[in-house]
Amino acid sequence: DVISVIIPEMSDCVGFDQRNEHHCYDVYTHIVKAVSNCPHDLATRFAALLHDIGKPKTFSLDKNMTGHFYGHAVKSAEIAERVMTELHAPTKLKNTVTELVLYHDRQIANTEKSIKRFLSKTEKDIYSRIFDLKRADILALDEKFHYGKNDIDEIERTALAILNSEDCFKMKDLKINGADLIMLGIPESKQMGSILSSLLAAVIDGDVPNEKSELSKLALRLYDGNTPSRSN
Repeated sequence: DVISVIIPEMSDCVGFDQRNEHHCYDVYTHIVKAVSNCPHDLATRFAALLHDIGKPKTFSLDKNMTGHFYGHAVKSAEIAERVMTELHAPTKLKNTVTELVLYHDRQIANTEKSIKRFLSKTEKDIYSRIFDLKRADILALDEKFHYGKNDIDEIERTALAILNSEDCFKMKDLKINGADLIMLGIPESKQMGSILSSLLAAVIDGDVPNEKSELSKLALRLYDGNTPSRSN
């Protein structure tokens, strides 16, 4: 009752039957167990508290009467941002919690390409905590699905190996920058940002080495419109 006064949406989670074989608990009990499975880190625990709070608002049943919660991470993130604002949380904590909630359900394959793409879109505050949050979420499912924790462990090991290497997965790691593109005759514009994003995606995917000469050639082809641009 007390927490529902502070976070009204939590009352909708109490007793909410998820109607899904992965879940043996109602939404609120699942949330409580996820929080208890987290390490003693404020941002991670806050994220666990709010990670599924949008589920009642996104619930739907398929033809087999199985429950689904499409888009619940986005809805939960919206609620999390509002809750953290109302609690007057420091901006850094609010942003970290909101992003963790947004990314908690994101699928990450155990491949260098998939993990680099995830790392390229997130900051250290997120990727240093996301695996703890994912494990806590999995351990709050029906026990027969706890094997998923092993998959997260493997993905985290691969991510740590990438982080400890000199592999390129961030814009700052590219061997070319905006100034270099200007020297190539590419004017500063939105297109320049798109080209840089495409170069990073090409390096992450292994389509081009992270070498200035090769990146310059690809940048010019993109600028001339001979190669479709893409984002990572």
